[in-house]
Amino acid sequence: MVAAEAPAYPIVAAIRTSSSDGAIGNRQVLQNGGFDGTLTPWTSGQTASGSGFTVVDNTATIRMSLAARAASTGANAEDSIVLQQQIRNPVDADNGYFLSMDVTIQPVLTGPTKKRQASNSQVTCTILVRSGAGDIFVSQVLGDTTGPRTIYGSGTTQAAGIQIMLINVVCRGTRDVVVRFDNIKFSVFEPDSSGSSCDKSLLKNGNFDSQLAPWTFSQGASTSASVAVTGGQAVVRFGANTGINDAPARLTQSITMPAGQAYRITAQLVFTIASSSCQVDFRDEHGRLTNTDQIDRSQTIPFVYNDVSDIQATNFTISVSCSSPNGGVNSVGIDSVALILNPDEECPTTG
Repeated sequence: MVAAEAPAYPIVAAIRTSSSDGAIGNRQVLQNGGFDGTLTPWTSGQTASGSGFTVVDNTATIRMSLAARAASTGANAEDSIVLQQQIRNPVDADNGYFLSMDVTIQPVLTGPTKKRQASNSQVTCTILVRSGAGDIFVSQVLGDTTGPRTIYGSGTTQAAGIQIMLINVVCRGTRDVVVRFDNIKFSVFEPDSSGSSCDKSLLKNGNFDSQLAPWTFSQGASTSASVAVTGGQAVVRFGANTGINDAPARLTQSITMPAGQAYRITAQLVFTIASSSCQVDFRDEHGRLTNTDQIDRSQTIPFVYNDVSDIQATNFTISVSCSSPNGGVNSVGIDSVALILNPDEECPTTG
């Protein structure tokens, strides 16, 4: 089910669980991501012209001056700046994260105005969100005709963790632009300290740390899928024009699941939908245990499911199905997969 209490921002993820005990523990890492009247505790670098970010209408705002230099050289000019924040409570390694932020690239028009075509972008800006140690959380190129956008990132924090969060902006083109940031949120999904500290997954390499093993990949004869481990995720991609009846792609590993045991499945699923939809099933050799709905837009879903096993199982499978009969490449990134027995059982005491 979807949590009943709606957050104060558009819903881009949902938690599916069979009881209130399945909530994922998460915290917001950043302060003042809405820039409520002040930049603090963010600090700003400077552009080539000496300008820094200021707060305008509760957004972090900077003007990138490119037009004069481009006119003098007859070529594209480039400008850059960094917005950063020291993390009050640093983030450890191997925690799942979810990032969202609103970005606007607005051209500064001078002289006679003309109706611009959507493809006639004269400036492109690269937005890079990273840690001080170099862990990249999102990298996206936006043009000055894109309009307001919400961009997302998700994955698993790397060994160095996070002590500093930086947003690098590099704009290149022939006219001045104003760049605005707002509603920057960075959630980390951490072990819930109120639960059992003895929880241990039956699965190995559920974080897909640089390799697929011991997971094995299989697919039917009609499947157009491939899998690659990248950015700490197993990313399953389906070719363009995948039919609705094409066989799913499967990631499987051996387990020992006793009968009559309470269990919890958790995962972080990153859907990138170019057309139509995708669905993820979690299965054992006896059949489906649970599944997502048909997902028809790009989003990240922290997934949680609780149940009791009916029969002993020896295999666990993540089955991914996508369709894009009108073209477009769909993909599903899979991360932080765990299968935990008796998840709420108290830790044994020692003498």
